[in-house]
Amino acid sequence: MKAEGKLVRELFEGEQCLVVPVFQRPYVWNRVRNWEPLWADIVAMAESIAVDPQSKPHFLGAVVLDSSDKDAGDIKALQVIDGQQRITTIQVVLCAVRDAFSTAQVEPTFIRTLNKLVTNEDQLSTEAFAPYKVWPTLRDRVVFASIVDETQQADEVDSRLSDAYQYFYEETLTWLTENESDRAALRSIVEALRKGLQLVVIELDASDNAQVIFESLNDRGTPLLPSDLVKNSLFQQLERAGADVEQIFDDHWRRLETPFWQEEVRQGRLIRTRVDAFFAHFLTMRTGDEVSATGLFNRFKDLSVGMSRDDLVALTQEIAECSDLYRGIVDRSGDDAHDRLLETAETLDTTVLSPVVLYLDRRADEADRAEAFGYIESWLVRRAVLRSTSKNYNRMLLDLLKILQRSTTPFAPTVRTFFLENTSESGRWPTDAEIRDALISAPIFKNLTRARMRMVLRGCERGLRSDAHQIPDLDSLEHVLLATASDDVDETLRGALGNLTLFPRSRDLTRATDWPARRAILSGSDLALNQQLPESLSGVEITVRGSRLAGGFCRTWPHPDSPTTAEPEHDVDDEASTEQPTWVDEAWTEIQEFFEGLPVGAVSRVEDRVSRMAPTESGSLEVLTQDPLSGYAFREIAGTLYIEKVPGEVPILAPDVDTLATSEPNLDPGFTNASPETADGTGTRAVYQETISDLMLAGFIEEGDTVYHEQPRKGRSFAARIGRAGRILVGNREYDSPSGALSDAVGSSRNGWRDWRLERTGETLEQVRERFRRRKSAG
Repeated sequence: MKAEGKLVRELFEGEQCLVVPVFQRPYVWNRVRNWEPLWADIVAMAESIAVDPQSKPHFLGAVVLDSSDKDAGDIKALQVIDGQQRITTIQVVLCAVRDAFSTAQVEPTFIRTLNKLVTNEDQLSTEAFAPYKVWPTLRDRVVFASIVDETQQADEVDSRLSDAYQYFYEETLTWLTENESDRAALRSIVEALRKGLQLVVIELDASDNAQVIFESLNDRGTPLLPSDLVKNSLFQQLERAGADVEQIFDDHWRRLETPFWQEEVRQGRLIRTRVDAFFAHFLTMRTGDEVSATGLFNRFKDLSVGMSRDDLVALTQEIAECSDLYRGIVDRSGDDAHDRLLETAETLDTTVLSPVVLYLDRRADEADRAEAFGYIESWLVRRAVLRSTSKNYNRMLLDLLKILQRSTTPFAPTVRTFFLENTSESGRWPTDAEIRDALISAPIFKNLTRARMRMVLRGCERGLRSDAHQIPDLDSLEHVLLATASDDVDETLRGALGNLTLFPRSRDLTRATDWPARRAILSGSDLALNQQLPESLSGVEITVRGSRLAGGFCRTWPHPDSPTTAEPEHDVDDEASTEQPTWVDEAWTEIQEFFEGLPVGAVSRVEDRVSRMAPTESGSLEVLTQDPLSGYAFREIAGTLYIEKVPGEVPILAPDVDTLATSEPNLDPGFTNASPETADGTGTRAVYQETISDLMLAGFIEEGDTVYHEQPRKGRSFAARIGRAGRILVGNREYDSPSGALSDAVGSSRNGWRDWRLERTGETLEQVRERFRRRKSAG
């Protein structure tokens, strides 16, 4: 290694070219940090020389040069290891001053003197770099050559080099005007450029490691990015291995030199250039280990050290292909499953998916990839709805990546098994039961951000439709509360899923003050969310609708171990459904979905549940009643067929009067007093109408007793007190029935006899009532 101070004249007057490797970063200096201070130094140096021609030169910094095999004819070529931004800028200044002198018709001697510092005289060499003193990196060569050759047109190109030239050119014209083109002043500024600027030039010899020196030096104009070090290391290795680095750069690396990759992006808590973010994801994907910002370059060196030429070329190609895939991640230019997962991750503010997505994009076929992405998305969204912790996602996804790297195609089953086998609270995959519980009864309007709530509603819409690819534009839609503060609906239920929908901003809807008016407006949309809206709103109707929407959610984001989920509803415009070969199975699925989350004793008209899928001919519903599922019973009252949720395999008993009245307010009162045949055509229904007051008179319950209901999974508990005449006291409110009290407290329809427990005995009220019945029957 040899170091010596050289003036600009000494560095550039010889017949040589300083070649910047194609793999070094393009020109990045700017006006505020670099050009203005440099021009001020040049002007100050010119003024100093005008007073004292022997003034000490101004030190500009260091340049590191290495030998090159690119000598051409009489032109000696040296490779620039460090300082390319500095020497390129000096060349641009020399050209700008030269051209400003020409414009001002300055004495040709000064112009020729300056031109000698930017061009070589050898006319025999055919190498592209031979005419120039500096040959910059590949991206800047065309613009640089046009500046030196005086062929650049104003505003012809958008380039940092062109901007630099324009700045120095205009500053020189201003300086000439101020100095009135005085010959002494002209000489002083030319001498300042030739003799007043000095650099320390370090020339390496065969024993020096150029890459190590490059890594240890900090470009004094703009700090080197980790990706700059990666690029320099890779291409230095390629060059030493005898590869055609210019061809490899053109084929594989040039795509990473565009402004897109220099944009700053947030990665966790850090702000980084997109190209650095990409390399962190790429190296994580490649190695299976997390790669931090500070360790990015060292991880790359560990990966590439000792590789053969073919391996290095293959690595460069892999980087290029993955950069295209990563751009697809950023631009959302993949298939539906790919883009939907990424949009979901963005909504959930999850940034740890990219290495896994990159791996599957590169290794899996489209169908396998779509299935795997579906599992990941379901896992993410379901945990978000339950507001589960995300603190271990980074570790979990790294574990998944390592397992995928050891697996063979198809990868989707591996992803599915990975999430299913994780039973910890920090990583388990919530089931349908948990999701329905959270969506139907919890106030998600308060629990979730607006972006997440809109995502849930969009998912419900997709799941409720059979034409999922024809969903209207949901980006312009806003959430809408069906029941407002003026409606007689519990506060908790007003924030539950059953009371939420999507709808374009509408003044008419805003002005509508009652439910019938709002219902008419909402029903006019073509969204499945806004179909089947109830005639009136109450807690039961909102709970029922929440169950329907939760079914759509579970179809969009299914859980593999959940029961078979119903098929999507028919197109919202298809009012007259045609006969389906499996309509009975579909009908039962619809019935089960409707009653999910509703208490025993809930009732619905059969026609309301299955009319859209049942055949239209007379008597077709009789097929449905021939073999009812356990837990359901059919009743025909006044010519209308009803279905009731009953206690499964236990004897079919009448529902509580208060529950039945709440579930189906328009039901014929004779329903509860009738004794129709049971579903199998034998026996009659026993009818009990005991009240809390009856139990108090018999001594089974006392005034002042406490009853309670717990929801351990949600961490919630409720308590009530037995008042006079069997009234149920919850806070300052009184209720006539256990079910009414509990439903209002919880915010969703509940069977109070089954769910309230008597504190002093631990029994449910139903169990206390059953003791009363047994004693009554015995005596």
